[in-house]
Amino acid sequence: MRLPLVHVGASAPFLAPLLRSAVVPRTLPPVALAAVGVDHLAAAAGLLAPLDALPLAARDPLCTLVLVVSSVAWIKICNALAGSGLTSQYISRKLVHMGSGPLFVLCWPLFSSTQSGQIAACAVPVLSILRLVRAGSRADGGQADLVKAVSRSGDKKEALGGPMVYTIVLLASTLFGWRSLVSAVAICQMAIGDGMADIIGRRFGRTRWPTFLESTGKKSVEGSAAFAGFAFVASMLFVALFNVTGLSAIAPLAVAPRLLFISLACAFVELGWLPGDDNFIVPVTGAALSAVLLPGA
Repeated sequence: MRLPLVHVGASAPFLAPLLRSAVVPRTLPPVALAAVGVDHLAAAAGLLAPLDALPLAARDPLCTLVLVVSSVAWIKICNALAGSGLTSQYISRKLVHMGSGPLFVLCWPLFSSTQSGQIAACAVPVLSILRLVRAGSRADGGQADLVKAVSRSGDKKEALGGPMVYTIVLLASTLFGWRSLVSAVAICQMAIGDGMADIIGRRFGRTRWPTFLESTGKKSVEGSAAFAGFAFVASMLFVALFNVTGLSAIAPLAVAPRLLFISLACAFVELGWLPGDDNFIVPVTGAALSAVLLPGA
């Protein structure tokens, strides 16, 4: 049975005249390319050539193995930074939050475009889910590094909360939005936007939102601005990456206003006036808006 591959651009044909201008030729003026560093991304995309020479039976499992090992290494690096005193445990946890999802999507072009590539990519979050279940349910204190990296208090049960939702979102994005900008933009909102909102808000937040928008009094205008700004930049970079690797014909500058709107909307949702975990509400909002506003994504 084929896994569902979603092409959301076709789901809203009535928007085609409005959005057609966002799909532009790959060749942009040099100034436009420099604005988002596409020249560097294009050079990096050339590194995919050796992978194309590998048989699918070797390429996709190899990519899965590399990503699984890398995800474990990322956890250990973040914990080591905290253990050495270079960062606090709080910052280390945020690095895990901000890096895990985007780094996973960043590696999507490494997999083949076939169904086997999608299945191999799905194996990465599936294995992460199994690790979280094991970490959250073990009575012997196993998987301590993982619990330390993803929990606020060190309680192993936290691994089954927000981090589990986060990882399930990565799996759903791979199942239903494989190699699509809809998934990439949604993950940028969840990982980069939400993570930076917390960091900047705690450090520089002075202006609190009115209580009718944010009832806890904990979230600040500065944090929300950081959410929108960093999520926007990250989304622009992923649009550029997908463009130069051939996954999308959408040019970043052509959809910049729409990406900014998506980021602002997700920052507003992150204030908490909708029930549910941020790791679910934010990416769902980002995906829904991207499906409508980004043609052929």
